[in-house]
Amino acid sequence: MLKLNTRTQTPRSLVTERRVQWSLNGFGAVLLVYVVGSAALEVVPDGEDRAMWLGLGVLFSVLGMAVGAALAALSD
Repeated sequence: MLKLNTRTQTPRSLVTERRVQWSLNGFGAVLLVYVVGSAALEVVPDGEDRAMWLGLGVLFSVLGMAVGAALAALSD
C-alpha cells in the first residue's frame, strides 16, 4: 500500500546572510588578485585601455561572486 509522507519540508530562502557574505568575499578576492597580480606582472595598460582592463577584472569578479554563492549554497 502507498504511504503518504506527512512531513513537510521547510522552504529554504535563496538569499541568506551566509550566501551574501560568501558572494561578496568571492567578488573582492578575485578583484584583489586580478588588480594586484596585474600590477605585480606590470601588465596594467595606460590610457583608455585601462577602463577595458578594469571592466574585464569586474567580469572575472562577478564569476568569483557566483562561485562564492555556489559554495555557500553547497555548505548549507
